[in-house]
Amino acid sequence: MTARTLTVLAALYFFHFFRHGMVLPLVPLYASEMGASTAFVGVIVSGFNLLSLCLALYVGRVADKVAVRTMLLVAAAGNIVYSLLLLVAQGPWGIFVAQLSGGLGFLFLIVSSQAAVSQIPQQGKRERGFGLLSFAAALGQGTGPVVGGWIVSVAGYTTVFILAVGLALTGLSAIWVRHEKTGTPGQIPQWREAGTLLKDKRFLGVLLFTLSILFAVSLRGSFLPLLLRQKGFSPGLIGAYLSLFAVAMTVVRVWVGRLMGATSRPFLVAIALALITIPVALMPLVHNQWGVAGALVVFGLGFGISQPLSMVMVSDLSHSENSGLAMGLRFTTITAATFSSPLILGAVAEIAGLSAAFVVPTLLLLTTAMVLWGGWHRLRAQQLK
Repeated sequence: MTARTLTVLAALYFFHFFRHGMVLPLVPLYASEMGASTAFVGVIVSGFNLLSLCLALYVGRVADKVAVRTMLLVAAAGNIVYSLLLLVAQGPWGIFVAQLSGGLGFLFLIVSSQAAVSQIPQQGKRERGFGLLSFAAALGQGTGPVVGGWIVSVAGYTTVFILAVGLALTGLSAIWVRHEKTGTPGQIPQWREAGTLLKDKRFLGVLLFTLSILFAVSLRGSFLPLLLRQKGFSPGLIGAYLSLFAVAMTVVRVWVGRLMGATSRPFLVAIALALITIPVALMPLVHNQWGVAGALVVFGLGFGISQPLSMVMVSDLSHSENSGLAMGLRFTTITAATFSSPLILGAVAEIAGLSAAFVVPTLLLLTTAMVLWGGWHRLRAQQLK
């Protein structure tokens, strides 16, 4: 992969995640104002991942054959349709339909670009490539929410969605991407290769780590905005708080490539889990502005470490000829988490209140930490025999 291609991918990531970060926290607020119940807000947020849940593995297989440029242009089309549908939505169901298209655009962009970076043969360059994409994504997510929150405060939701259409059009710059596949032309990994990957307990551990993190982080785009509004914060302030999360994520991703090169994977997994579990557990208990800000900064630091780490660990355990399939499995796991989280937590919030929705992710994170700790010790014992 050339430096120019990687730069174009990073630019696509920035504009995509800027638009995504701008719209993401507004969707539950917008749906709620249009009459959606707390449970149906969960359904709407989950709708973003519904089609991806069914198609991520197939898209991962296709990414090992089809040119990255083609995949990215399909992603751009999905994002343009998404933004237009949000603009014309007349009720909660209209937002739900828009979410379906947005999820497909997100799927094609993430899987194809990450599969391309996975094919970089040199481990150090591959880690830096993932670090650059993660940094660009974090930079977009850091600026998007505060811009979206400010615009909706002064000009309303329609203005935000018009800007989102313009930003979605930047995805068409994927026409400049040049990247050749390193595998056999026309070769698509067979489904049995997915089974081979899933037999590796280390790979399963990475997927469990990814699932628990995304299950918790999905709160950011679903019930965290509603919880902050319940605490008395305005949409503009909510957007600023979510930008703090993303700024912290951006800062740590400047250094995450070096961290992964200098520190063991299990240590970074433990750090990421701790940095996410603590603020998720404390968020319902914190009511002052500085406490909320501090919790979101810690939350962002943990997420900033977790995702490039997850990508690199998946890449470590796969090969260039099945990198798309491996990233498809990872994205299926991500989608399963982000699809199920709003549905499950929406039901919990409807029955027991918004604060209760933060208890379930905390328990899942703690369980994951114990499982991975036990698995790591068993692996170490086997290696010493």
